Amino acid sequence: MKLFPLPVKPAGRTPLSAAAAILALAGVSFAAGTFVTAISMKPDTLDPAGTYDRYGHMIELGIYESLVAFAGNTLGSGFVPALSAEAPSKDNGLLSRDGRTYIFPLRKNVRFHDGSPLTAGDAAYSLIRFMITDSPAGPSSLFLKPLLGINSVRGRNGDIIPAFSDFTRAVRADGDRLIITLREPYPPFLSLLA
Repeated sequence: MKLFPLPVKPAGRTPLSAAAAILALAGVSFAAGTFVTAISMKPDTLDPAGTYDRYGHMIELGIYESLVAFAGNTLGSGFVPALSAEAPSKDNGLLSRDGRTYIFPLRKNVRFHDGSPLTAGDAAYSLIRFMITDSPAGPSSLFLKPLLGINSVRGRNGDIIPAFSDFTRAVRADGDRLIITLREPYPPFLSLLA
């Protein structure tokens, strides 16, 4: 970790200088529209299919966006839409009565960093890739259990066990909507996505 000296406040500076000094102590700096921060360890990866450490996750929060987000600071505060135009619930009809099917109508005009539009097919691809990648001791098992009823996609010899159709049955695009169907109701599912 790099420590930065506390700048001395020159006469005539605005209170923003004090805020900048505090941020400098935290290892944060701003230059020419760039945000720079220091972290104490190198992330394992920045591939969202394999990130399971807090350092990679901290960086990815500034790069990727989830379908839904937590509405407040506590788990019981509910969910708000992020890439989804609405957070699924039984009240709005985007969560089936049996609690197994979640519908995420995607926000309009969302673009990737290269300017191409986000489609429901892109969102489905990302989730399926996340599950298929299934890095050892990685985060995929959190989704594999509720969606496919398994803890890992790999057998003892490393081969992928489920058929691709198992994945596309659980996660699919329908027009501008992403549809996720669980094997059985799993109340913390939106928390996993958030």
